[in-house]
Amino acid sequence: MLLIFIGSSIPGGEADEVTRQASGVKDPVQIQRIKDVVHIMEFGMLMLLLARTLRLQGYSKPLQAGFIITVLYGISDEAHQFFVPGRYPDMEDIIRNAAGAALGAFAVYVSEKRRRKRNT
Repeated sequence: MLLIFIGSSIPGGEADEVTRQASGVKDPVQIQRIKDVVHIMEFGMLMLLLARTLRLQGYSKPLQAGFIITVLYGISDEAHQFFVPGRYPDMEDIIRNAAGAALGAFAVYVSEKRRRKRNT
């Protein structure tokens, strides 16, 4: 969550420059596509980590709780960007964040189902 917060705190033009330097891509449309994929990946990973942590802590429904926490954090991340120069909250990013959480939840679900099948 801290890494997402730090990334969201980078001012708008600087965020594009960081993406440009990291990827070597110069086309603004392609840079946006990379950022779209990053949203999905980072919130998918957050969901995986939260579900695992909650399961290890003994929560009865770690998948559901992890998903809710991840989506709410994605919404708060977009609200946080309102206060960052050159950034703005974007409903499409909220959808991407939720999609990443859903993909992460699906991965956890499939993994748990396979693990249970192996153990029976």
